[in-house]
Amino acid sequence: MIDAAFVAFGEDAMWTGIEAPVRIRFGTSDEEGKFSESGFISRGDRMRVRQSEVPAPNEGDIVSVATGLNAGTYRLVGEPILGSKRVWDCDVTVVR
Repeated sequence: MIDAAFVAFGEDAMWTGIEAPVRIRFGTSDEEGKFSESGFISRGDRMRVRQSEVPAPNEGDIVSVATGLNAGTYRLVGEPILGSKRVWDCDVTVVR
């Protein structure tokens, strides 16, 4: 089921230190914060990649997407989190 989702909805990308293209999926992450007495929600970009394709992503890795809606270059920020289905959740920022 996970593999089918990556095939159907994923995008090809080149990942730092990985020779062959990997299949990634994009999403967003919401993080709650507090400023004085007020709360806020900060939205960020998140990339998901299967552990079978990227065994150990690291903060600072560069990911390049050549075509499609999300074409561009991204840098991993923060520590990637490995989920129970062996998929890494990685917060990313666009490299300009």
